[in-house]
Amino acid sequence: DKKLKRLFAFHASEKRGKFMTLAEFEGWLKEQRLIDALFPFPKIKQLFYAVQQDTSDSEGDLELIFAEFVEALAAVAVYRNPNPYLSLSSRLEAFLGDNL
Repeated sequence: DKKLKRLFAFHASEKRGKFMTLAEFEGWLKEQRLIDALFPFPKIKQLFYAVQQDTSDSEGDLELIFAEFVEALAAVAVYRNPNPYLSLSSRLEAFLGDNL
């Protein structure tokens, strides 16, 4: 989706908008007021590391590529709306509608 790509490029690091650091991801979540008791920073960090496709053990400078960012958004959508009776696509659609 073009909106997602623009969002990613806008918030991604200065390396031509191809990578997003944990701080940049957290910054977007703060802008959207998505960090709270339901979804605190330790959960954000856990999610950020979980979506990494790079299998290296170094946690120093991990960054999200666009595909990982989309996966992270889906995970945030599930954290924010854990209702098991709603489909993942419904939760993701509602989340994106509210936060894009």
